[in-house]
Amino acid sequence: MVNFSVARAIGLVLRTWPFLVLRLGIWALVCAGYGAGVAGGAVMGIALGALWSASAGGAALGALAGFAAASALLFWLRAYITYLLKGGHIAALVAAHDGLPLPLGFGQVGYALAIVRERFWEVNVLFAVDLLIKGVVGALSGLIAGLAAPFGLGGLAGLLTHVLRLSTFYVDELILARNIRTREADPFSGAQDALVLYAQNAWPIVRNALILAAVCALLGLGAFLVLVGPFGLVAALAPEAMTGAVFTLASLALAALAALALVYAAAEPFCIACLMQVYFNVTEGQRPDPLWRRRLESTSAAFRKLGEEALAGR
Repeated sequence: MVNFSVARAIGLVLRTWPFLVLRLGIWALVCAGYGAGVAGGAVMGIALGALWSASAGGAALGALAGFAAASALLFWLRAYITYLLKGGHIAALVAAHDGLPLPLGFGQVGYALAIVRERFWEVNVLFAVDLLIKGVVGALSGLIAGLAAPFGLGGLAGLLTHVLRLSTFYVDELILARNIRTREADPFSGAQDALVLYAQNAWPIVRNALILAAVCALLGLGAFLVLVGPFGLVAALAPEAMTGAVFTLASLALAALAALALVYAAAEPFCIACLMQVYFNVTEGQRPDPLWRRRLESTSAAFRKLGEEALAGR
């Protein structure tokens, strides 16, 4: 039913355990930042709202403002999180997959980041490649769904496209993994070739990705159900001015955020390790199909932009 080894995927993740610890630490800080933003904003809102006898309303507005401020900070840091957690961990997973020796302990982080710098030169290049790959995903989903029309599934193309979007959640990680593995001279042209190879071998990858997406959804739901109680207790213990529907929603939002953080920190590396096995196996020895290249060029501006960046010799 699946085309990957669960045991091997777990082994790859455990070999790169320093990145697993790093992921858990960073996402714990993200959750703490959101919690501090919501709590700090609420306290400031209460203080300001007391001036107009509207403590509860001020607390709600302050909590929302704190949540927005934490989101803005995370958005600003996203390039560095991409570089450290995505690029670095993928480089380590690729090395482990290919049986290369990895340094012991946290020296592995420096080793993996050196590989990323060699391939992508600097943080903004990796981030640019990653954003362009994400931009191709929508067109890729539509193209794959369009191929289902001859099989009598044309009427379900819209639903199928949405389902395929779920299955392409880890496309950028797989493309970056191949880019790192092949060590091609230009990361932009390498990303184009990797996307074409993904497209021409989409069905086995999509099938396995959908199974993993369902597993992650169940894990996320389970984590949310476990965490919603403690977060709700914290909301119940808050001062009277901070209680009410808004803070119930805030506790639910923070519990959902913590559940997502656990999925991103622990389950995501496992999914990447599984899909790397599938992607590397099905594309082994293949060359990018010119027909699929033309299809992507005609439907995706982001794919064309990758080619333009390659020609520019960045």
